[in-house]
Amino acid sequence: MPHTAEVDALAVWLDEGYSTAFRTACLILGNPSDAEEAVQEAYLRAWRFRASLSAGSDVRRWLYRVVVNTCNSKLRTEIPHRDQRAP
Repeated sequence: MPHTAEVDALAVWLDEGYSTAFRTACLILGNPSDAEEAVQEAYLRAWRFRASLSAGSDVRRWLYRVVVNTCNSKLRTEIPHRDQRAP
């Protein structure tokens, strides 16, 4: 389990860093609806795996990677399939 300081930093970034996470997701996914969904999923992943933070970790960098990886995963798996279903 990460130290209290890392958990506190994570909670602050989740609150204050939302706009940065959303902008990043919009740039990657190109769609505000997909970006909103990706950020929510990324935040859930970040909270679920918060124990992987080590003492002295850069929480912002770690969360940025979680958002980017979540967006990339959506691009690979979900978004291309949506185009195939369209009439």
